[in-house]
Amino acid sequence: MLQPTFSIITITYNAVRLVEQTLLNVLSQSYPNIEYIVIDGGSTDGTVDIIKRYESGLAYWVSEPDKGIYDAMNKGLQKATGDYVWFINAASNNGVDEAVSFIFCKCLFMVLVLFLFTKVFKLAASASSSNIVKHNPVLS
Repeated sequence: MLQPTFSIITITYNAVRLVEQTLLNVLSQSYPNIEYIVIDGGSTDGTVDIIKRYESGLAYWVSEPDKGIYDAMNKGLQKATGDYVWFINAASNNGVDEAVSFIFCKCLFMVLVLFLFTKVFKLAASASSSNIVKHNPVLS
């Protein structure tokens, strides 16, 4: 079964105290299909130096001035090629550990439930359609 690719996008600007832990949390995911993108707004506090340390694990990164967080998010979306996109800010370190695997398992479970529900519904519909007796009020 094919596993979907998750594009994870981190938007940063002067986040030297926070960005390294975020990078480590995302890069340490055990889920294999992650495309990690970092968009930095032209930081001047050492954030770029930290990003450069981890660039081998990044699908794409850039540090350039932008027009605000939504412009930076749009830049990330333009580079994303995954089946799903998840934004993780530089300050979002809680709950990231193994989150992608957890989300994938939940999605897979929901697909399975929907598939089974559809099969049961079709079976029930075909069984009841063969036993349909129409009531004709004129003949009653």
